[in-house]
Amino acid sequence: MTEQNNNSIELNDETDDPGYQESVASSRTSGKAKQASRSTVARQERRIRSEAKKARKRRIYTAGGSLIALALIAGLVLPSIGGGISTASETSDQVVKNLTGEKIEIQPGEIITDASVVQYATTPPTSGPRLAQLAEWGFHSEQVNDGIIVRNLEYGGVVFNHGLQGNDVQELKAFVEGLPGYPGCYLVNPYPGIQDGQVVMTAWGWTHEVKADNTNEMDQFAKDHRNKGPLYINNACEADVTLNSNVSGERHSG
Repeated sequence: MTEQNNNSIELNDETDDPGYQESVASSRTSGKAKQASRSTVARQERRIRSEAKKARKRRIYTAGGSLIALALIAGLVLPSIGGGISTASETSDQVVKNLTGEKIEIQPGEIITDASVVQYATTPPTSGPRLAQLAEWGFHSEQVNDGIIVRNLEYGGVVFNHGLQGNDVQELKAFVEGLPGYPGCYLVNPYPGIQDGQVVMTAWGWTHEVKADNTNEMDQFAKDHRNKGPLYINNACEADVTLNSNVSGERHSG
């Protein structure tokens, strides 16, 4: 009993000590400060995460808006540029459509020695087996052999096959003689089976039939197909002539 009282007296003495009380108060204050610090850090982390999330949303919205704007601009601009983007095949098809005449599938064939046994896919022919020699460019009063004509076409010739008589023949002759570069790459000859008053023009892989007085289409066919055969020798299709100044010295693609 006396020992317990002594302990109690010692404890009371410690609690009454100002240093002890200050230590206890400091410990409590430190604990509260630590608790407050952890709470503050937690709030800061939540705020940072919230701001980061908002920033990501803004970036997503901005990027999405930019893509939509680009799509709208493309939709408005591309159709005005020749109907949009065309493939090489589409461009080639458009070029063919703009050329005068009917495109004919190329008939296979090599150089031969006898054209009398050849059956051509079209009449007059536009391609196929052919003889080695060329016909003289210019005007012919009699029909030229088909095998020779095809050779001229291979060199880029434009042939005026006609079923004309009398003055109509002379008018056609005068017209062809007035074409740029004549006689180079041009050949005129009568062709049996062509309707009276008609002209069937041929080039390598092309044909076009018109009335004899339709000089506009004849002129356009000549411009579109002259010197555009698979073989190119010179700008006169190997004819020995002084070129008309209107004829370009460059090879045209066909």
